[in-house]
Amino acid sequence: MKYSDYLQIRLEYIRTCDIYIENKLEDDIQKLVQKINKGELKQEEPALREDLFEINVVTDTFRYSMLVSVCTFLEESIRFITLHLLKDYKSKLKETKRGSWLSKHLELLASYAGLEIKAIESQKILFNDVILVRNTIAHAWGRVKASNNPKKLRDTISRYDWVNINDEGFLILDDQAIPNAMVAALEIVEHILQLPSTDSITF
Repeated sequence: MKYSDYLQIRLEYIRTCDIYIENKLEDDIQKLVQKINKGELKQEEPALREDLFEINVVTDTFRYSMLVSVCTFLEESIRFITLHLLKDYKSKLKETKRGSWLSKHLELLASYAGLEIKAIESQKILFNDVILVRNTIAHAWGRVKASNNPKKLRDTISRYDWVNINDEGFLILDDQAIPNAMVAALEIVEHILQLPSTDSITF
């Protein structure tokens, strides 16, 4: 199988899962609204608070997990491609000291495989910010104060409307967080796969 075909399948799995679960969550919310409108649930009832709590827990956990999945997709893809294009990949990577794994790999591909980074500069910036959010999720389950650099994180998320911080100090992703990350990841991978030397990569 061509590696490009494999990546399309991987991304489609992520996209399908995101749409399916988001639709389920929206259905659950609409059912609660209907019960409230019909008088079947009162605002002060414990049952309503419990249902809302469960929806919020599932929503936050799902979106956290999906963002990690999108980052894993891009990281795996770029590493696999770079490994196949560059001789002495590991030693060259060690020599690249600064930047995220994304920036390092793009620099390697630019230096040794002719990748034009400027064409995906906006996607690179966005996804490096996604990586920062992902790291806070993976290492601190979204707790901003426990991130490596809370100020940088706050400054970063202030530029986007798909991520916020709740009253308890945790990251909250909205339903556009995953689509935004997926689009950037796809555009980065598709740009890399335009390199003629990627045609022969199989999986």
